[in-house]
Amino acid sequence: MTENPSENDAIRKVETFIQRCHDLDYVFSPETIKLVVHKSEAYSDRIPWANVIADAMTTYTLNKGNPDNRLTAAEECLGLINKAFAAGIVKEGPGLINKHKEGQAKVVELSTKVDELTADNLFLKAKIDLMDSGRKF
Repeated sequence: MTENPSENDAIRKVETFIQRCHDLDYVFSPETIKLVVHKSEAYSDRIPWANVIADAMTTYTLNKGNPDNRLTAAEECLGLINKAFAAGIVKEGPGLINKHKEGQAKVVELSTKVDELTADNLFLKAKIDLMDSGRKF
């Protein structure tokens, strides 16, 4: 079974989401335990949103090696992921916040290095100009 680009896109999005959950880039808000999904018309099968999404992610993971079921599991999981984002129950997690802080620290570090190199460059240009004019430095 060959997959077309949209099929690959669904699988890629689910894989990325699962990895970002593992990396704590995404976390589920505490409300996911209180929000329930009714699995039948009788409303007797009330399942917390967190469990529904976790089950879908598990089902996808178990079927990703099976080409006959992989796409169906990915599409079902992606549908629930999209609903979770739309409902606002998926939030940026500490992993993403830490990466942002690390990125900001790296920007400051590189900015300082650029300033140092600029000063060195200006010094060397001035030295070259003095040497060109015949003076010793």
